[in-house]
Amino acid sequence: MIPCNIVKSCLSAAYVERAKFLGSDGWKEQLLEVIDADQLPAFLGGKRTDSDGNPLCIKSVSSTNRPGKFLCSYFCNLFKLWKPN
Repeated sequence: MIPCNIVKSCLSAAYVERAKFLGSDGWKEQLLEVIDADQLPAFLGGKRTDSDGNPLCIKSVSSTNRPGKFLCSYFCNLFKLWKPN
């Protein structure tokens, strides 16, 4: 995890204490501890897919009226991971 150590060296000690840095093993299980499998895209270990079965959920997070804009509700559970002071 050398790249991770490089990133950690650029972050404040307070942030590093609050953040979780996941390795190549067990990261899917840790994500599922904080995000419901029904909300997590299939490519990240969850059950969510687009209406056409795409595991990347591209249609779920973008709008035809606002291409490239992400839906806030899609990522709301991620805020449970980050709690500012």
